[in-house]
Formats: sequence, C-alpha cells, structure tokens
Amino acid sequence: MTMLARGYVYWTNIHRDIEETVRHCRNCQEAAKMPKKTVLIFWTSEKKPLDRIHIDYAGPLNAKIFENSYLSCELGFRGEISRGCFSQEY
Repeated sequence: MTMLARGYVYWTNIHRDIEETVRHCRNCQEAAKMPKKTVLIFWTSEKKPLDRIHIDYAGPLNAKIFENSYLSCELGFRGEISRGCFSQEY
C-alpha cells in the first residue's frame, strides 16, 4: 500500500501515517489475514533425562527433503517427522 501511495504522493513519515490509518480502519482490519487458530498440545513431563530427544535433521529422508523440520523420538516409539514448531500427540 505504501509503494502504491508513493507513486502518487510523498511526505516525511508517509509509511508511518499509512500504517496508523490502516490500524484504525475497521474495513482494513476485517479484510486482514487472520492466523488459523489451533489447539495447543503440550509435551508430557519427562520422568528422567533422555526420555525424549529432539534432533535437528537436514537432508533427504525417504527421498524427501524437510525444511525447518525436526525429528522427535520417545523411548518405545519410532521417530516422527513434524513440520513446523508444534508438537504431535502420540
């Protein structure tokens, strides 16, 4: 929006003024992208050290590359690949 306005007019602090106007505009806030709501799932408390390990994994796994992924393992469970920064319930 700022770049569009700068094609027609310019003044000092135009960027700040546009942000302030959009912040107070009801229609702009209703049309804004809303993040998806999700239920948080918390990891269980561990009883002893190394009950659960987290490993940053980089590289192909089964001919697939996972960016920003981590491998989480619990004793007695096989590893699961999780996309993003959230936990999965076992």
